[in-house]
This record gives sequence, C-alpha cells and structure tokens, in this order.
Amino acid sequence: MITIEILISMVILFMVIATSVTTLKHLKIIQKQQMNHEDFYIAVLNIKDYIEDKICIKQTNIQGSLSGYSFNAVCEKEEALQNFKKALDEGDSTGNIGNKLISLYKVTLNLQNENVEKEILYYKTGIRDIR
Repeated sequence: MITIEILISMVILFMVIATSVTTLKHLKIIQKQQMNHEDFYIAVLNIKDYIEDKICIKQTNIQGSLSGYSFNAVCEKEEALQNFKKALDEGDSTGNIGNKLISLYKVTLNLQNENVEKEILYYKTGIRDIR
C-alpha cells in the first residue's frame, strides 16, 4: 500500500530529475554557442591585426580568408590632418605643421563562414610621411 508521503516524495524526485535533465541540455547548448562566439571573435581580432594601417593607405578593398572565415574589408578615409610640432622648439617661427599625415579610416568588415555572416564596423588610424 502506497501512502501519501511516498507519492509526494516520488513527485518531488521526478521533478528533480526532470529539472536536472533540462539544465544539462541547456548547458550543452550554451557551451556550443559560447565556442562559436569565441571562434568568431578570435577570427575578428586576427583579421583586424592583419588589416594594419598601411594596408588601408595603399588599397581600399581587402579580401581574403583567415581563421576559417572569408572576409571582405572596405577602408573609407573619413578625415586626414597633419600633425603639429611646437615651432619654437624647432627654431621655426613661421609655422607649426609637422611632416606626418594622420588619417582616420572607417573599416567595414564582412565576415562569413558556413554558419555565420556578420558585418562589423570599426575605425582605424593611419600615419604616413609627407615629406
């Protein structure tokens, strides 16, 4: 004969087991998503390191494949200004324009692989000698 206490304990035990199984399923899903995000952001950092400032100065469209992702980066010059020096320190009293051109580039990075296709926008500076 089953008493009410045994029935209540069986219901509680079933709820604990069901909750544990559901929690483990969600944990596996979240771990897989986390690994995908880690791979994606590692690839983004590698590609951003690859696209250094001199590349944006020389060409405006960069395509390639790196870290399992194919990418297309478009560099657009937003603004370019010359640097300044203190004229008195240089012994020049006529002006204080330096010999470097500092440019601000807007880089639009399109990444894709078999699972992910994303567009990332960031800014990058480029410095070159003008004299």
